[in-house]
Amino acid sequence: FCTWTFDLERGHTHCVHVSLEVKHPQQGHFTRNIDTYRSEYDFADDLSDGKRYFVYQPSGGINNQRIQLETALSICLIANRTCVVPHAAQHTNYYFRYNLHPADRTISMQRIYDFSELRKVVDVVTIPETMSLMQWIDAVGGAPHVNEATGLRADPAATNGWRVIMRDARKMVSKYVWHESDIRRFRDDPARFLF
Repeated sequence: FCTWTFDLERGHTHCVHVSLEVKHPQQGHFTRNIDTYRSEYDFADDLSDGKRYFVYQPSGGINNQRIQLETALSICLIANRTCVVPHAAQHTNYYFRYNLHPADRTISMQRIYDFSELRKVVDVVTIPETMSLMQWIDAVGGAPHVNEATGLRADPAATNGWRVIMRDARKMVSKYVWHESDIRRFRDDPARFLF
């Protein structure tokens, strides 16, 4: 089956195929015997490439995580950013419960979606399978443990090039609706990572 995405540059929707071969968890862990994982799609920390990234925080069930991925891809198209796609995990109520999952309790989104097709629409990379989201943020210098609601400060100078752009995590309710014009403001933002 497929998920539909809207291509802003081409002005039409198209189908991005979704793999039906995802295995069910066994004894609380996802199996990793699906051969669709390509390490060349993993994030490569190369400062010379000049790329700027958008990282999102998943939560909820797999359908919520799919919707969050679709939203992130749209944001990246508008803001001209590379989307860093976290792993899929079992249902969590809020972001902090997702962050408790070790890497071996998650599965790369590459094993669910056809990233060769996604990359035709927007630049995407994944977090390496051996790392959790928080381990990856720490590894690329995001200093995630700073006693802030999302784990990062809003000031990119204080977090090695990271900027947190939405801060609704403490209340668990967003009172702000993002519009395309709001997202376009981040096209020229110098922060290497938007979170």
